[in-house]
Amino acid sequence: MGKRIILFPGLSGTATEVAPLRAALRLHHAVQVIQYPDWPALRTMGKTAFLTACRAQIGSFDDMAFFGYSFGGLVALALVIEDLERDRGAATPVIGLLDTPATPRYRQPPPAPFPVRLIRALRERVWVDRLRHRLVQAMIHWDWPLAWAARWLRQSELSLTLQCSLTWPILEALQDRMDAIRAPLPIRAVLFRCIEQPSEVPVDLGWNALIQQVRVIPIPGDHLAITRPAYAPILAARIAASDWLRPPACVVT
Repeated sequence: MGKRIILFPGLSGTATEVAPLRAALRLHHAVQVIQYPDWPALRTMGKTAFLTACRAQIGSFDDMAFFGYSFGGLVALALVIEDLERDRGAATPVIGLLDTPATPRYRQPPPAPFPVRLIRALRERVWVDRLRHRLVQAMIHWDWPLAWAARWLRQSELSLTLQCSLTWPILEALQDRMDAIRAPLPIRAVLFRCIEQPSEVPVDLGWNALIQQVRVIPIPGDHLAITRPAYAPILAARIAASDWLRPPACVVT
């Protein structure tokens, strides 16, 4: 079965987001999905407490690979950096970055005049997301205490907006940690990069400046394809067929 895979979800923090990939990967490896704290706990949680909650689910780092989708890749990397700082001689896990950019700025749409932004917002339903975001911010501000509402939210689309709103400050803190890196880290990483990217995004998504050994493996689809059930077996087979758990050369393939 090979190394055990620790799978980190994206910014939404939901295990269902990566459930299809987990099911497909389990044919090749033992897989554990990290459960992020729920939104009542996230409301007052900082980066250190968040990483501690994730670490508590993992145990020993021996004979495993960290595998993070999008935001989850930054969480995995932050945990490995902590481990390096505690014990310089420790063996670090291989990190699999599932279309994780070194900076979220690569995901931001390019600037445009107001009419273009308005058309884009209507076409992509951005206004609905903004409305949900405003509602979520109000709920966070007033510390909504209704237990039945919390249970309902966990089953609704609004809960994803709520989780993302609460996780975003942690993303910014992790990004500050990435920005503070001044020399490439002695870490082995494999970046599974979706081929459908904006033209200005670099091939390595910015990782060669931060990690000593990075191998880039192109995969079909866009960033959201990874969460789709029909795509999971294709991606899992690509992962299993690659040599991503071996020491990679610092090259782009």
